[in-house]
Amino acid sequence: MQGGLQTNDDGQPPHPRDTIGMKTLNQLRWTYLTALFILLGCTLALGAFTLHLAYREALARGLNDTATHARIAENSLTQSLSRVELSIDNAMTDLASDADEGGWQNTLNRTLRDVPMLRSLSVLGEDGRIVTSTNPRNVGLTVLTERFLPAGNVPTERLRLGPAWTGQDFNQGQPVHDAIPTDKTSGGFIPILRTAQKGVRTLTLLAALDIHDVVNHWVERHAADNKNLSVLLSDGGLLFAPAAGELADAPPRKWVTDLNLALKPSGMLEQQLNNGAQVLIGFQSSSQFPLLVLAQHSRANALASWQRNTTRMAVIVGSALLLVIAIGAILYRRQRELMVSRADSFYQLALNAKVFDASM
Repeated sequence: MQGGLQTNDDGQPPHPRDTIGMKTLNQLRWTYLTALFILLGCTLALGAFTLHLAYREALARGLNDTATHARIAENSLTQSLSRVELSIDNAMTDLASDADEGGWQNTLNRTLRDVPMLRSLSVLGEDGRIVTSTNPRNVGLTVLTERFLPAGNVPTERLRLGPAWTGQDFNQGQPVHDAIPTDKTSGGFIPILRTAQKGVRTLTLLAALDIHDVVNHWVERHAADNKNLSVLLSDGGLLFAPAAGELADAPPRKWVTDLNLALKPSGMLEQQLNNGAQVLIGFQSSSQFPLLVLAQHSRANALASWQRNTTRMAVIVGSALLLVIAIGAILYRRQRELMVSRADSFYQLALNAKVFDASM
């Protein structure tokens, strides 16, 4: 060793690798890998948290949409029934003031023309038989009203609703256990009953309500959104439900009875269909009538936008991560080469110094 120059045992300057030291290179490598893993971990954690929040938001938005849909449908249905109730009440007032029962036919016909959603309008006798009707074929028929809601045999000032019927009118159909199909050509109606004390008389009017005029435009309007409506009595009796599509397999009667939905004014929940599909449900009870409206929305469709955004976000974040990894790898390689280059320069200087010292 001369002039303070460090040499190996054989008198030669140390190799650049020995000058840098494997420990220094390993530290550089581990620094790079640690920074890379921290970046990946933070990015994945932040992405997962963001996707979870977006998922919860999409699900909540879907539930709120179904609840709003049910509320709007119930409000429209309640208003329609209120107009029917008012028209029937006016007709009962006219009937009570008409001493000649033969003139009742004109009153019924006039009311039917004013309320196009009614198929027929009839007067029930004390024995439950139809004594006068806008449809002469209904006269003499007996309509059982025990299952009408609100329940009770005493006269009530409230409009009472019965289970769904098949056919176009009472003379052609009978009560059914299933809902009326959404296809209007298949027929079907909802019987409604109004009993009131008018002076010394107790009158009972029976009407056949064409619920298609009230509900079908909702079904058609929201078919593109995969939303479906079901209308039920408060005891779970199904009046109207989807007849086709993914949600036709829904058991709304079971939901109403098992979950006591009729006891709640409104709400939203998730349920599983018989075919395993998940649906979002919003329900709204009528404030005036024994009715419950259920809006169903496919959970998969409600989350479709979230899934598209997730795929788009994964592509963007994945591409950004690959770019960052590539840039980091380039910087790591350049830093390593720079360290080796500096060591080579030092090595050459050491050799030159040794040669210079040897020539002296």
